[in-house]
Amino acid sequence: MKQHIGIIGLGIMGGAMAQALIDAGHRVSGYDVQPAARQRLKKAGGHSLSSCAKVARSVDIVVTSLPSVAALDAVVQEIKQVPGMENYAVRSMQEYLSMMTPDNLPGFETAIHVVIGVAVTIGFLVIFQSMYTAVTERTREIGILKSLGASKFYIVDAVLRETALLAVIGVIAGIIISMITRRVIVFEKPVLRLFWSNEWVLRATVIAIVGALAGALYPAFKAAQKDPIDALAYE
Repeated sequence: MKQHIGIIGLGIMGGAMAQALIDAGHRVSGYDVQPAARQRLKKAGGHSLSSCAKVARSVDIVVTSLPSVAALDAVVQEIKQVPGMENYAVRSMQEYLSMMTPDNLPGFETAIHVVIGVAVTIGFLVIFQSMYTAVTERTREIGILKSLGASKFYIVDAVLRETALLAVIGVIAGIIISMITRRVIVFEKPVLRLFWSNEWVLRATVIAIVGALAGALYPAFKAAQKDPIDALAYE
């Protein structure tokens, strides 16, 4: 069904949208503070109106293409002064973006928890495999330490400290890569908004370190249980 669409702001973007809608067979009415822009709309086959309020009263859908937030606020206030439209919800794109939170998007928070769970599981398995291999390759070194009097706690502590160090290095590298990637995307796509949350960075850091230590626990205890004589004879 073809609709009557109003466009407020007939500059480069607004004029292009108006032309595309007219070509698609929609009725288009519009307003712009510049008479030349209104004249271009007439030549394209649209209807030029004399105010934002008249556009709001005449059409089914209002689309704005304005140069600033201040201009948008002024248009919203003018539209709300139209009799019968004072109770209508008029929201800017900034307001819509602010509403896109886990609380307002059904299933989004569940999806985040699933992704976190998968990431923690993968991290656990990767650290487990890496540290298990490292302990196996260092069997002779562990045997030497134990023959020199190293306690089980010392062996476990050494493995876990190495794991924590690797996790911290990985977290720092991940944060740096994320920041560089964000800069590149913003540079290439200036209109694309990317939000950086320090809270989520902290959460990710805690999850990464805890997952890494959990994955290293079994290899650490396995290393601590090795018999020094068998370890020294390991090839």
